Amino acid sequence: MKTVLVKTGRPYEVLIEHGILDRSGEIIAAQRAQQLLDFDYSEGELIAPGKVCIVTDKNVEALYLEETRVSFRAGGFDVCNFVIDGGEYSKTMEVANSLISFLAEMGFTRTDLVVALGGGVVGDLAGFAASMYMRGIDYVQIPTTVLAAVDSSVGGKTAVNLPEGKNLAGSFHQPIKVIIDPGVFDTLPSDIYNQGLAESIKAGMIADRFLFEGFELGSFDIEDVIAKSVAIKSRIVSEDEKEHGVRTLLNLGHTIAHAIEKASAYEIAHGDAVAIGLYTVTKATGAKKLCERVYRTLSLNGLPWACDIPADEILAQIALDKKRRGDEIRLVIPIRIGECEIREYSLEDAKAFLAKGLE
Repeated sequence: MKTVLVKTGRPYEVLIEHGILDRSGEIIAAQRAQQLLDFDYSEGELIAPGKVCIVTDKNVEALYLEETRVSFRAGGFDVCNFVIDGGEYSKTMEVANSLISFLAEMGFTRTDLVVALGGGVVGDLAGFAASMYMRGIDYVQIPTTVLAAVDSSVGGKTAVNLPEGKNLAGSFHQPIKVIIDPGVFDTLPSDIYNQGLAESIKAGMIADRFLFEGFELGSFDIEDVIAKSVAIKSRIVSEDEKEHGVRTLLNLGHTIAHAIEKASAYEIAHGDAVAIGLYTVTKATGAKKLCERVYRTLSLNGLPWACDIPADEILAQIALDKKRRGDEIRLVIPIRIGECEIREYSLEDAKAFLAKGLE
């Protein structure tokens, strides 16, 4: 088993191992029992772990919900589930409100637990609802896509989309554990699998040229990729949990990516949009050799580098980017593979800079 410790205000572990899904309930039950002991609860209060609500989508429901339910029941939990439609259209305030109401109807208390079993949409939604219900209850991330495993399941960012833009309503709420079973990725369609690689390529561009070069050569082990990507994110998040400084580096390519997602009415998936964003911002720097390396790496790994949406429609969405501060916006600029820097631009200068990458 590979283990990565995320040293936030409330530290937690990311566990990576084939077949670990079957033991997820046992692992969480043991952790919660230890937490109760640490808080000096009497022995009579350690009767059961409590309630758990497994949040998932209809695609994952058919594959892994029952296996997960069995695992948590075996751990002593009283299990229920909340199933949503797949896709970004479910990541809304309306669906979050429905989930929060469901928790209340089921009598959940602050000692109960939410489990996010799915991709990034499920993780963001379940984490956001857990952060809002009773001002915050515990939740666990069990990502079922590569993209969620290497990025969104770690770091505590939770959010839902608004009609005006992506992830505009959200909170920081760290999970108590992240459990990653790479075996579940075997059921992913190739395009969904590849979309997750975009976030790992991003991680390599930010902080690990050897990780990037594995993708550049088309030779990598997915379990190793997950561990390295999570370790990079963990190191950055541990230094800057609430994104006041260095954590902004993790947004490499994301200003354009979120704009593309919104401009496409979420027809373009996040991983593909990130890939396009990585190429766009690299091209905008004018660094020709670096741009060629990024292009080749994306293409080799089945990822796009451009889309058909007109540049002006993409750029029009940037004003709602969460990294905007008044009339200024922070962009992450690649310097070389393994090194990026954060630069401040006026909104208009940022649009002009990024327009060069969209030409």
